[in-house]
Amino acid sequence: MIRRILGVLGTQLTAQVLAALVGIATTRLLGPEQRGWYAVATILPLFVVSASDFGLRAVLLYHLPRCGRDPRRVGEVLSAALRYVPVTLALVGALYVAIHLLAPRLSGQPPAADLVLHSAWLAVAFYLLGLTTVVLEGLEDFGTRNALALIAPLLSAVTCAGVVLAHARLSALRLLDVQVVAAALAAAASVAVIALRHRPRLTRVLPATFRREYLRFGLVSAPGMFALHVNQRFDALVLQALRGARETGLYAVATSFSELPVQALTAAVTVLFPTLGSAAAAARRDVTVRTAGFLGWLGLLSSAALCALAYVFVPLLYGREFQGAVTAAAILSLGLVGLAMTRVLTTASTALGHPRHRTVVALVGLVVTVALDLLWIPRHGAAGAAWASAIAYSLTGVLALRFLARALGEPVGRLAADIARAPLDAWQRRRGATAVKSAPVFHP
Repeated sequence: MIRRILGVLGTQLTAQVLAALVGIATTRLLGPEQRGWYAVATILPLFVVSASDFGLRAVLLYHLPRCGRDPRRVGEVLSAALRYVPVTLALVGALYVAIHLLAPRLSGQPPAADLVLHSAWLAVAFYLLGLTTVVLEGLEDFGTRNALALIAPLLSAVTCAGVVLAHARLSALRLLDVQVVAAALAAAASVAVIALRHRPRLTRVLPATFRREYLRFGLVSAPGMFALHVNQRFDALVLQALRGARETGLYAVATSFSELPVQALTAAVTVLFPTLGSAAAAARRDVTVRTAGFLGWLGLLSSAALCALAYVFVPLLYGREFQGAVTAAAILSLGLVGLAMTRVLTTASTALGHPRHRTVVALVGLVVTVALDLLWIPRHGAAGAAWASAIAYSLTGVLALRFLARALGEPVGRLAADIARAPLDAWQRRRGATAVKSAPVFHP
């Protein structure tokens, strides 16, 4: 599992470095207002797809690892999943039509029709890429998944480098075009790999347990996935509506800086779900505790480091006109521990067959975020949004711990203590194993 996490982490760090360079370049090329519109156009697909996919990603991640890479069983799971796709695409189109019609009434600065259309194409490309990526993760083909994940950031980096070298102008629409093409290419390559390498046997006959094991699991998971994405990016949409594109651009920079350690968290969660699905029942608690312990401490150390570094590196990297993002970046860093616990523990609960836990945690977090955003954003702008997110992450982390303890049938205090001690216990086990190996052996 460690090797898989490191492989995914290496890919995501490479993608993050490329994305950071692209983000810095595009931020300087676009300016605060265009950067704000670009942030809105790339956030909308997350909301729209989450509201339309019926929890399909959770269904695939839960069932594919349990297939043992049997082409017939894998084909049954994929055949059942494909029934969702046309409905989801139709819902995506309907939601974007609603956004185009309602946005002028909800905001004093409605997005242009071209921006909405480009965002809609990006949503379709992201949806298809997300499905193919999840299939590769469920089949535990992380090597292929990691290689294909670099297509989009590489294409974006090459495009931005060309714009800079040519001294050309860049707009939010052109940058969205690059994202659409990159996601579509990566999705097509993923489909080809799945078909040629894993050869699933698709069928028109649905499994007898389709309604109970697929549809029900997905529908229970879907509200949680939607609320999770909304909870992460709702503040940006409220900022856009109440404080304008400039404040949204400042907050986008703050989130980009403060969420740098999230790559390690995402890598671990990506590997954790299918690993728990294919692991023996007796090993699942130990895997969860060790993963949560390491990521919790990583979040704590990262939070302290980013709070100190934000005041120097945000204006240094993004320019003095983004000085207003410094405070928001430091505040957001305080929520990293809660975010780590929420992601890992809700993923574990879902992988253990309790998708309702993640749904409840995400909905509670969403209610807290919405309430605090509406209370603080009008007065404090990006800083108010940052405080709302940090507090919501911390509360949902505690709630996720309580639900996982209930799923495992043990006291919350003991589970929390084991998670906190996990890095120390792992070090002591490694030290003991080293001592045993180095001990002299006496032969009579």
